[in-house]
Amino acid sequence: PFNGYLYAGTWVGDPTVHGAEIWRSSTGNNGSWSRVASNGFDSGNDAILTMKAFDGYLYVGTGPISTGGQVWRTSDGVNWLQVNVGGFGNAENSRVVSLEIFGGKLYAGTSNSSTGGEIWRTSNGTSWERVLQGGFGSVDNRYMAGLIPFRGDLFVLVGNFATGPEVWRSSTGDSGSWRRVIDTGF
Repeated sequence: PFNGYLYAGTWVGDPTVHGAEIWRSSTGNNGSWSRVASNGFDSGNDAILTMKAFDGYLYVGTGPISTGGQVWRTSDGVNWLQVNVGGFGNAENSRVVSLEIFGGKLYAGTSNSSTGGEIWRTSNGTSWERVLQGGFGSVDNRYMAGLIPFRGDLFVLVGNFATGPEVWRSSTGDSGSWRRVIDTGF
């Protein structure tokens, strides 16, 4: 939800047809939805993967595999602006798969199959800093798939197809403050 509307993003199976879309509705009822972003923002986005309202804007994380995941935002739900460099400067960060607020900052988790997923954060919505790279030391920790604040900590659900999912936590979200609490698929 954002400014009285419910938003939904799409994932397109064949991006040669068209890119991902964002739709919104004031009721959620059938027939009440209108498209507010089309053709993947004309930036090769095939998926809208995550959304989060932060500091007066709605942010979305996307997946243009060729240029790296993007973060877009809107203040009115109609006009959108990209607020990161694709892949945060590394096209291997192929998707922005999670967004969450923690400690007054917006966090973004990426998918990276070459070196492991990364976590980035911003306090103003446009200047990003990396707080985790290299998938917590394992290239198999490819997806920072879920960022969840809980009882004063930020938890990260990590996708690892080799040994099973992992869960990490931090009380500050800072680089070097993370510790694994679950590994090898529970």
